[in-house]
Amino acid sequence: MDNEEKMKLYKLRILRSFKWQRDIVIPLSKELGISQEEFEDILMKHLDMSSLSSLHSTYESTMPEMIMNKLDIDLKLFWYVDILELMSKEDASDLKVQLSLKVLDGYDYNQAVEDGKKLILEKIR
Repeated sequence: MDNEEKMKLYKLRILRSFKWQRDIVIPLSKELGISQEEFEDILMKHLDMSSLSSLHSTYESTMPEMIMNKLDIDLKLFWYVDILELMSKEDASDLKVQLSLKVLDGYDYNQAVEDGKKLILEKIR
């Protein structure tokens, strides 16, 4: 086995770990409409060993921000804050933080959105 084959094997071991599959490979390959194997090949082509080793921890550290951005969109907070000016930016930020912490603790995201809608209504009444 030459060095290139060994490197590919090492990279595949990382990419086929449970966390990589669950959090990155499966969801992003579905999003792109390609097979998991093709997405693994793309990652191996573009990322070196160092990047592969550290990328999952980077992914985990960005989860709170990703959830808050998603909540911002799904709750249409830009309407209530920026356009209608019914809520302050601080109240919207507090709401997103509160809900994202619940989601990170395992609370259902869709239920958090529903809870958020109720909290927005309470706030603007």
